[in-house]
Amino acid sequence: MWIFTKDGFFSVVQKPHQRKNNMVTVRGRDKKDLQRFIKAAGLQPSTLIDNEGTDYEFRVEVDKDTWKIYLDGLVDGINYDNFKHEVQLNNAERARVYMDVWSALLKIADRTARKFFTLDPCDERTNFNNYNERPARRGYFDDGGIWHYYDKSKRRNPKKK
Repeated sequence: MWIFTKDGFFSVVQKPHQRKNNMVTVRGRDKKDLQRFIKAAGLQPSTLIDNEGTDYEFRVEVDKDTWKIYLDGLVDGINYDNFKHEVQLNNAERARVYMDVWSALLKIADRTARKFFTLDPCDERTNFNNYNERPARRGYFDDGGIWHYYDKSKRRNPKKK
């Protein structure tokens, strides 16, 4: 499982030897992400495993119930209407990386959804440094940096009266 949160990016797997004990390995590429998970889950800092030279250098082995409780806390903590913007408020660098992933996932989106999305993450108008500027057709960022699609049924900019 891959999960992108405000705390970080995690890859969670169950190794064959963990099945009998109902354990999982929470892996990450950024040590601070795993440290935030460890703190939020009430684990000891010493549970962090450093596997230098692997694609996920940092790991923590936990029982599934601990992982479920952590995820439950994340769900309870949702108090925003736009995840990308929420991440941007807390960590601009992470927001840029998440936006790259979000954009890459457009390749598997329904054709209708892709048809109305014209932003190019490499385009300077979509750079988070210019977050409040209006990008290309079919949408805009409002003053709070939230992306809005134009009203497709009316084919016009909803900000213009």
